[in-house]
Amino acid sequence: MKMPKNSWFGQSLVAGLASVLLTSGAAADMPKDRPFAMRGVELGIDLDQFRQAPIPNDGNRYSDLQVRCSNDPPANGITVSVSAEDRADGIVECKWFSRDGLLHSSILWEHWIDIGTGKGIPTFSFIETGGRMRLFRVSFYANNEYYPGILDALTRGYGSPSSVIEPFKTLSGSDFTSMTSVWDNGLSSITLVQRCGHLERYCLTYNHTAYSGLYAVLKEKRAAAAAGKI
Repeated sequence: MKMPKNSWFGQSLVAGLASVLLTSGAAADMPKDRPFAMRGVELGIDLDQFRQAPIPNDGNRYSDLQVRCSNDPPANGITVSVSAEDRADGIVECKWFSRDGLLHSSILWEHWIDIGTGKGIPTFSFIETGGRMRLFRVSFYANNEYYPGILDALTRGYGSPSSVIEPFKTLSGSDFTSMTSVWDNGLSSITLVQRCGHLERYCLTYNHTAYSGLYAVLKEKRAAAAAGKI
């Protein structure tokens, strides 16, 4: 992939790959002066910057890589959905799409990327502040067979997280545990849940602390309004 010279995205991509996807050696220092970046996409950037960011093409197997957002008109049968409540509050969600060379198909699919030795499909969430749409959250959900590789890469990149192990029992009576790990640098956080919703899938969420706080305020206003309708 050709990297723009002396660009914010080129520098951020190097930092993101060196830290998040580190797979050997000692843990890197956790960045404290900037929000976390996911594969070169830094939390807090605006929507225009995001649309210009390089899209990872792992294995060079994908073509026609593109960004689609919930505020874009439908094109090529692609729409990005957002909840009615979020849409009413001006939240915009975006995803990457591509054509998979291994499938020999002209159909655009949601774009898979590598996270450590794991994989996932990222969703990017934006909130309006100061007249710009800002990236406040990046989220993944996928089969938790990828969980160990993601946990290892994040730990090598950012050091040991704060972790809590939750025991739970399935409907069939089987005993399981789910570990929640958090990396926090003050400006942002990364949360990895081993069994999201007690299901066989992981949840990985990057949050911008300040902008996610704005979203939390919106959710609280919705809850307060709903409480007044009983």
